[in-house]
Amino acid sequence: DPVCVPESGSVFPIGTTTVTCTATDAAGNVGTATFPVTVSPPALDPSVGLVGVARFVRGGSLQVRAQATTLAEGATITGARVWIDRVRGVGQALRLDAPGSQVELTGTVDVGPLAEGAHTLIVRATDSRGRTATARSVVTVDRTAPTLRPRPNVRRILLGQDGVTVAPHARDGGSGIASARCSAVDTSVAGPQVVRCRARDLAGNLARARVRLLVREVVTVPDRTDLVAGTATRVEARLTDVDGAPVSASRARAVSRDCALTVRLVGVASSPVADGCLVWDAARSAFVGTVRAVPGARGAARLVYALSYSGTPRVVRRSDEVRIVAP
Repeated sequence: DPVCVPESGSVFPIGTTTVTCTATDAAGNVGTATFPVTVSPPALDPSVGLVGVARFVRGGSLQVRAQATTLAEGATITGARVWIDRVRGVGQALRLDAPGSQVELTGTVDVGPLAEGAHTLIVRATDSRGRTATARSVVTVDRTAPTLRPRPNVRRILLGQDGVTVAPHARDGGSGIASARCSAVDTSVAGPQVVRCRARDLAGNLARARVRLLVREVVTVPDRTDLVAGTATRVEARLTDVDGAPVSASRARAVSRDCALTVRLVGVASSPVADGCLVWDAARSAFVGTVRAVPGARGAARLVYALSYSGTPRVVRRSDEVRIVAP
């Protein structure tokens, strides 16, 4: 059998290798032959990848950044172009500082004319041998701001109450919610209050909303069951926080001055004194007033206390059942 060098089954390097084979017959005659073996390098296509391209945009210009590489010996990346949704026309060229085997390409593409929804960004890089590589990324155009439906975590907010918050309840059907929050609720002061909320989606659209709250005092009154018809009856009430602590003297005087706390006798003919206003009595640490059921009135009735606040039509009411009896 002939003997070849390099022998059969050898791994040949890239380039041309001469193989020499020798054979000897039974008479000792020797024959030699040579032939070349040429190994060409593989056709290495370039590669390209998108770096840090935004997934969600509102419109305007989208920043495009790509990195392209070629491993083919002697080849360089010569440029790249970008399209949206499909390759048509020449596309838009990305900026390349200088050709090289590994380069970064940058540029912008106008997404303003695009409809809302998902679109495909296509980047195609080309090397000096005409080979190409393509990268794709989905970009969602979202121009619609989130919706906000803020509401507090409790129905009634009392003076001095802990743990009261307002949740924004933000929703977004496009890119999704990136952040949502509402300002804090201050229960240290009674009265109307505005809490401001905001939400931003992943495309950068911003929504704002306001919710009006009422931090209310607790109206407490002593137990009373009977009122005598035709007789003026003294009534009183106190304002406290959620823990039963009385409001400050300055607050009490303001309520008295503004006639913010009133009482009515409802269900029978009655004649409230001073238009039903309760006035602050510092000696008794209470708001006091007088109600009178007309002579001859009998039966069930209600004492209705109403506390109003400046700046809001909302009123805090407390109703107590009483009975009108004969003198």
